[in-house]
Amino acid sequence: MPWSAEEFYVDLLARVNLFVELSRTYADSGRPEAAVASQWGADVLTLQSVAWERIVVVSRSPQEPLFEIGARALEGMGVGDLTIAFADMLSPAAGQRSSAAGLVRAAREAMMSAIDNDLRTELTSRLHPLDHLEALRAPQSADFAAAARARLAGMTPEAFIRQRRSDAAARMAHARQSADIAAAISAAYEADMLTLDAYLVESALAIGDTLLITVQLRWDYAAAAVTRLAGVPADLREAVALVRRTLARSLGAADGARLERTWIPIDEERAH
Repeated sequence: MPWSAEEFYVDLLARVNLFVELSRTYADSGRPEAAVASQWGADVLTLQSVAWERIVVVSRSPQEPLFEIGARALEGMGVGDLTIAFADMLSPAAGQRSSAAGLVRAAREAMMSAIDNDLRTELTSRLHPLDHLEALRAPQSADFAAAARARLAGMTPEAFIRQRRSDAAARMAHARQSADIAAAISAAYEADMLTLDAYLVESALAIGDTLLITVQLRWDYAAAAVTRLAGVPADLREAVALVRRTLARSLGAADGARLERTWIPIDEERAH
């Protein structure tokens, strides 16, 4: 079922708050690349929320002008993709930043330059402070590359995707065979998270995100969405359906639909 304008807006704000919180958590744990990526994600979503407030009252299909504003901001940065825009900030040509906060401020300035004055003023007042990043060193592209290699467990992206899907199939097979309903639900959940991990890496590569920055952001939000569930039904099919709806919804309509096509079937006959 498509989201209403109100649901879309509430979700934007929830994502902003989560990423700001995660940025602080990552900063406290000494992970500058994750802290900066989460803050950048929060900033981009803040721009979307401010733009949404402006256009939802005058448009029957507010998503369209919202996406147009996003595209214009990226074009102003000289790129066609959010992740490439951020990666460009890490290149030697962009200059050395004195701190993680300095890197985020530079990314903000580039984003601000591509939007109109009224939107820029409102966005400036809504962006969260960067005090948690001031004392943190500015991460380099090598830091993000190292984090990507760690996420892939030393494998190539293609091998990682194959392994995750193979492991997912094995966990779902265990779920089908288990006589213990709690164990079956747990195994099915593990299978779906493995499938999600494979999809996120595959999706990142498709848009040129070789540093896998979008993988961290989308994984964090999807995991948080599942954590917010009050519980799952004590029935395998119903539990799996709820978790899958939650994960797919966390990615948005288009990506959620693509993710749904990659789930391991619960029924054994459909798995062959």
